[in-house]
Amino acid sequence: MGIWKDKKRKHWRYEFLHQGESHAGGAFKTRRDAVAGRQKRREEIKEEIKIRTGTAFSTVANTYLDYAEKRLAKLTFRYKGLIFKRFIKEAGDLDIYSISPQQIHDFLVTLPSNYSYNCGRKELSTLWEYAIKKMLLPLVNTCRNLDKMPYNPAGKKIPTEDEILRLIVA
Repeated sequence: MGIWKDKKRKHWRYEFLHQGESHAGGAFKTRRDAVAGRQKRREEIKEEIKIRTGTAFSTVANTYLDYAEKRLAKLTFRYKGLIFKRFIKEAGDLDIYSISPQQIHDFLVTLPSNYSYNCGRKELSTLWEYAIKKMLLPLVNTCRNLDKMPYNPAGKKIPTEDEILRLIVA
């Protein structure tokens, strides 16, 4: 397996195994072209698998959003969609099986506050739970391994007696 020059045809070829299946290509003028061709074919195979199995993050997210649209409040639904869209923009449309807790953490750290981090973590966790329970995908919820970030919720502002008197006078 690898890259070699075909002595008979005088061009470079490649061959590799992916999930037990052999893939090959040829007719490259240089070794560098063969390496690039092999890498391009590997990417094509990954995309084909995503399309065939329907386990790309965007596919699972869209299925969940279709399910959640009628069940959730409008703002909650929009927020979930926003988080999923930001994740795809930040990490790419990865296969849901290949997403690691570190990739999720790297995305969540880009959110503006610890409160946003925790909310985003919760939304991604609900997506994984939906995929496990409703879509019956053999997954492990990768968000469970992420700890919540500490934050101090803003306390209720109780006006002082002087402020209450000024309000009454006004």
